[in-house]
Amino acid sequence: MFAAPPSTPRDGDAAVRATDTDAAHARLSAISKGYLVDTFTPLLVPRARFVPPRPPLINHGTHVRARGIDALVDAWLDIGGNAVKKQIISVGAGSDSRFWRIASGSRNESLRTYIEVDLPENVLSKCMAIRKSKELSAIIGSDAALSACHRLPRFKI
Repeated sequence: MFAAPPSTPRDGDAAVRATDTDAAHARLSAISKGYLVDTFTPLLVPRARFVPPRPPLINHGTHVRARGIDALVDAWLDIGGNAVKKQIISVGAGSDSRFWRIASGSRNESLRTYIEVDLPENVLSKCMAIRKSKELSAIIGSDAALSACHRLPRFKI
């Protein structure tokens, strides 16, 4: 007689969280091959130096997508110059480095608030990366900005 394998709870969010990992790895590949310039993404992705390169088509697609979104965000931040402060809410932010690129760039004075929303596991991963990195922490400035990491919900969305 055979025993049934122990049942494991189904993780309905695993596929959604995996899209962040896939996008982060594609971005790392594009950065390593010179398609993009981004010093912050490697700081946000665990074991970034071990991520294998992607095919040129993926690198090119990642470049086109990233530059397109950057152009839209930059255009938004340029409206009204620094006198008009803007707010950005990034839903499904994952390991995106856009906040650090804006905060360390010439458009930082146009930004009033930057809010990132994601699944608790993705937020926790990003919080840990920020706490480990002097570069990322220095731009945020205080632990108060990471206070949400202590209040992560313990339920599935």
